[in-house]
This record gives sequence, C-alpha cells and structure tokens, in this order.
Amino acid sequence: MRLAGIICLVLALVGCGDRAAPQWVSLDGFERDPMWAHDSADDHAELTCQTNEAVEGVTALVVRAHAGSRGKVLLRKEIELDASGLDGLRMSARLVDGPGATLAVAMRGADGTWLESPPFTLSKSWQHELTWDPRTLPAWAKSAPHIDRLLLLVRPQGGDVTVALDDLRALGAWRWRSDPATLQAVQMPPAQAARNQPVALTYDVVWPVEAHAAELSKPAGAQRLMRRMVAGGAWITAPDGERWFQNGVCISIGAEAGLPRYRYAVRFTPNLTGVWIIEPGLATGAGAWQWGARGTVTVSADAAHPGAARLDASGRWFERGDGSFLWPLGMNVAWAGDYTPWLDRLQRDGCTVVRVWLCPWSNPLDVAGDLQTVNQASAASIDGLLDAAAARGLSVQLCLTYHGWFGGDWSRNPFNAAHGGPITDARDFWTDGQAREGFRKVLDYVSARWGHHPGLLAWELVNEADLAPRHADEDVVAWHAEMSAHLARIDRHRHPITTSVAEPGHLRALWRLPYLDLVNIHRYDADPRRAIAAVARDIQIAGKPGWTAEAGRDWRPAQALAERDGVYLRQALWWSWVNGLAASSWAWWWDVQVQNQDLTRHHAALSRFLAGEDPRGLELHPVSSSADGLAVGALVGSDRAWVYTADPQAAQPAVGTPSPPARQFVILGLAPGTWTVERWDPLSGSRADTQDVIIPETGLLSLSTQAGSGESAWKLRRRLPLVPGVQLPPESGR
Repeated sequence: MRLAGIICLVLALVGCGDRAAPQWVSLDGFERDPMWAHDSADDHAELTCQTNEAVEGVTALVVRAHAGSRGKVLLRKEIELDASGLDGLRMSARLVDGPGATLAVAMRGADGTWLESPPFTLSKSWQHELTWDPRTLPAWAKSAPHIDRLLLLVRPQGGDVTVALDDLRALGAWRWRSDPATLQAVQMPPAQAARNQPVALTYDVVWPVEAHAAELSKPAGAQRLMRRMVAGGAWITAPDGERWFQNGVCISIGAEAGLPRYRYAVRFTPNLTGVWIIEPGLATGAGAWQWGARGTVTVSADAAHPGAARLDASGRWFERGDGSFLWPLGMNVAWAGDYTPWLDRLQRDGCTVVRVWLCPWSNPLDVAGDLQTVNQASAASIDGLLDAAAARGLSVQLCLTYHGWFGGDWSRNPFNAAHGGPITDARDFWTDGQAREGFRKVLDYVSARWGHHPGLLAWELVNEADLAPRHADEDVVAWHAEMSAHLARIDRHRHPITTSVAEPGHLRALWRLPYLDLVNIHRYDADPRRAIAAVARDIQIAGKPGWTAEAGRDWRPAQALAERDGVYLRQALWWSWVNGLAASSWAWWWDVQVQNQDLTRHHAALSRFLAGEDPRGLELHPVSSSADGLAVGALVGSDRAWVYTADPQAAQPAVGTPSPPARQFVILGLAPGTWTVERWDPLSGSRADTQDVIIPETGLLSLSTQAGSGESAWKLRRRLPLVPGVQLPPESGR
C-alpha cells in the first residue's frame, strides 16, 4: 500500500543523538496458534498456519476469506491485556490471492468499547510496517487498561481473497493481565490403542491469582459464559501426515492453595493404523504457547468400533465409518436417570439410535443457571452415555437446547440477565451479539468434549425451534446459519448437524442453510400414514435427508395412550422406510407407553426385515396409494423394491380390531425378468413365503394381502440386477 495512507506513530523512530530507538516487542507471532477464530454467520473463512508465508518465526496465519453480506471477515482472539502504556501496533501482511482486500486492526475493551484502526489496502508483496496509534481514539484512555479481545478485519474487494498475516508487534509500556500458567501433571494416553477407540491425554492448570481475580471480576454477559472451559489442547499428527489442533476441554475443577485447579482432557479417536504423535500445549498469559513433551500412540489394525456415523456419498443415507450401511432405527429417550436399561432394550431389539436432550432437568450444562463453569456431573453422564451406546452398536443424537428454555424455563436459562447473562428478553437470544458469542462457546465445549466420539450420530441445535419466542422468523434462521457454520468448522469429525421443528411447513428456510445437513420434523397425528407422508413432502422439498424425529398420536400423554397395542408405532416405523426417509420415525412416549407395553418389539420386527438391506446407490422412488381401507406404500427401483400395506383404521383406538378381506393391488415400473418375491409379517418380522415370478414387459406385478390382516410387507429383488454397461457392435467380417 502507499505509506501515505497509513496512520503512523507520532514518535521519533530514528535515533536522535544518544537517544535509543523505541523497541517493538512481539505481541503475536501467529506461531501454530489455533486460538484465532473467524466470527460471523455468512462471512466465512478458513484459517491455517503456514510455514511458507512466515516472515518471522515458524508460521504465519493465512486467511481464505469469502465476501459475505456484511462485506468483511472478522478474526478474533480472546486476550487479557493492560494496554495503558501502549503507544502503537505494527504488523506484516500481504494479499496472497484475489482481486484485492483491506485490513484493519481492532481491540475491544472489557466495557464493550470498540477501538478500530483505519483500513490498510493490501498488496501482493509483504508490507512490514502497517502501523496504528490507538491513542488517537477518544475512548482509548478509558478502555486501554482492560482489553479483552484482539481483532483483525479483512474486507475482500470484488471477490474471495487469501491474505497472509504475521509478526504483530507492540510499542510502549503494556502488560498481560494474567501471569503465565503452566502445564502440570501431563498424562499421555496408553501407548497402544485400537482403531476407532477413543483416547485422551489429560493435564492440569492452576491459574495464577491475578488471572483468577480477572475471571471473577468480569462483567456480566457472554464474557463470563464458559470461561476457561476450553483451554490449551494438543497438536495431533496422524500416520498419514495429517495434522490438526484439538482443543482441550475442562473435565473437572479442584483446588490448590485456594486457587482453582482445572483438569483438561484432549480427546480424539484414531481411525488409521500406525503411530500417532501428540504434542500438548497451553496458551500462556504472555501471549505465547507452552508446549509439553511429545507422546505417541500406536494404533493396531484391530477395530474397536465400526466408526462414527456419516452421510454417504449421495447425501441421502447414513453409513458407518467402515462403510457399512446404517438406517438409524430407534426412538427418543430424551431424559433418564440411568440410560443403561434403555440401551440394553434397544440393542436387544435391533435398534441403532437414541435421541437425548440436554435440558434444565436432565444433564444441564449450567450449574443453577450459571455457565461460567460447566456442570461436570451432567457432562460426565453424557460421556458415559456415549461410551455405553457405542459399546452396544448404538449412536446418540444429542439435542443441545429445547424451546422451553426460552419460554416456561426462561427463569432457568443461563443467558437470562437474572443469572448474570447478557439479555432480559428471551427473544433477544437469537440476535444479541453477546448471547450469540456465549452460545458459540457452548458449541466449542460440546465439540471438544464429545465431537471425537464414534457413538455420536448428530448434533441437534434446538428442539422445536419454531416454538421458541422470537422477534421474527428471520432471526432464528440467521442464528442457525451462524451456529451451524461455527459447529461445522470446529468439529473436525464433521458430525451431521440438524435442528428440529414441531410441524411440517414451519421455518422451511432452515433447511436451505448449507450447514444444516439433516431435516428433523416432528409430527403428532392420529393417522400415522398421513403423518409420515407430510414429513416426507417437506424433506423432498428440502432436498436433504431427514425423518420424523418425534412421532405419535398426540403430544399429550392421555391422547397418546388411547392407542394401547402399538399399532400406531409399528405403522409409523414401516411407513418411514417405504417413504424413503433416512431414518425411522422416533417414538416420543418412551416411558409411559413404549416401556410399559414393551413396544420395542415392533422395532425388532422391522430390524429383522431390513437385515442385509442396502439401498445406497440405487435409484429409488417412494410411491403410495390408498382405497377402500387399504393403504400401500412402496420404495421402488428398477431391480429392487420394498412394499408395505396397512389399514390406517387399525391404528385408531377401537373396541374391535378390523378384519379386512384379502386385497389385491399392482406395483408398476419394475424391470422385466425373473424376480424373487418374499412376503413378510410386519408384526413378527418373519418371512412368510418366497416365490419367483416373471414380470412381463409391462413392468407390472400383482400382490395380494392376506385375509384377516391388511398389514403385510414384501421384499422384491430381480434375479439378475441391472448393471450399467457398454455394448459394442460386432466386428465386421464376423
């Protein structure tokens, strides 16, 4: 840039007689420093520390910035700085790629005052003296004694850009408000582990007196939420050379000489055979990093777990880490004092998933409304749940908040100003900057604590977000855009992310967000076929995988329990499969209905039917029809199909059970040829008979239900699957 455009220090920067030149001291060298983050909903960036761009030390911070609606990308780092005697800041930067960009340096005082430099226009060559004198700002003298955030603002000009930043230096008298803390009692994980087996290293930190005092004297608001809950961490190097920084997460707090002694764990799950290298570190109050001795873990070829669930290449279905197909069959057990009996029951009956809540009365992360430190008993309970689920072949969808947190339970919400939070009106949760910052810290914590675990199916941000108080729907959508993008960035394992709504058609803009991977819609309806079909329509509109994450006759227990023998639950499960949903419908009344009537037997029947089935890679289309008391649903491809029929009236409370006559119907669109047709009993999950049939060129297949029951199921498989290929004409002369 032109030096005339820089606000320079009004200081003598050259010697004058015997007077010594002022000394610039490093404030941040961007050395392997993962504590910088980008901060926005739609102005995304990727941050890397690269050696090839360093102008001092080992690495520089390289920012790939995408121009968003706000026209800037904001980078932030939490600090504790007394800048009372600071005379100036200077740093090096360059435009690596893109049409153009400007850079501004900013600080934020603990009182919320924003202190920002004028913008510097970047060039393709390094500019080593981008200099700013913050003393020129009127608010400087008041805010300088307590600076709690350092910021860099990159503003792309005309398109996406890449910018390199390094060597941030300070001039004058300044000091870190906290003395350097030290790593203590570092305990490496066992030297041997199996693939997909979670491992952890631990270490302790005793924060010095001044740091502890500063923590306790922080003003109310987001600054006190989750402080020191995610600190330090470790560089992890995989056998293939991939390297990343994994944050440490607080797992307990003790005391030493009257000061809190925090124990942290760095958790990860090695998925490759070979030697993994672990280098623990802690960001000290001196603005640098303290690194502990390296350790190693040798991972054997044996696998302790198939691997965490993920979406397949098509984005329509789930699979495990080992590539095996997964259809999440299960239910809600949103809260339970002891999850073990439920996990045992679900494992026994072939289920693969359970949905669990964090809420004020079950595993809350706050302590009596305070989120300065995490409720370690609750967090340890989720640790145990994930371990126990994974050991039984189950995955957990973890719901992080629920709509009542902003309604009837607002008085228990840690973001409420009554508990020292930043807001007084629950509707401001979606828009208030401090509230959003605080919830990002919650996501930092849950990701660092549980994001490594192979027992985690997906993150659910909010239960029934459409029922939460808000000023406008757009506020809730924008909040989800920001939080899903943040969670996707910090969760290295990139578990699928979702939220949920109470009804089809509500907040459909949510499902257009790029980082919400799954559509979760709840539906309570007296007709299970109608309920699943309504959810399936919204999923089809969204163009993403999804399912009915809560299903039942009614959300009120008295009405739900009017149906006593589980017909509704059974039909909802089977309709989910033939509608092509990515998971089963998940029953809600797990205790008063499912447990009391042993209704997971219906899951067991469907599990037996689906054993060995794998729809991935097939062009499948759900079709349905109904007439005269018979409803038919089918998931149909050219050489595979699954069919289910039921009488919707059978799911209604009634004195007697309908006994319909045998009914005949036709499946269309099957490829001509010999097909194997298996008829199954949906009540028992057993195969009733098998026969081979020849489907003519018309592609029609006639099937018949059994007299006395309108409920039947079929598996159809073409004996010679249609395989894409190339047919060449015969060579001439032959």
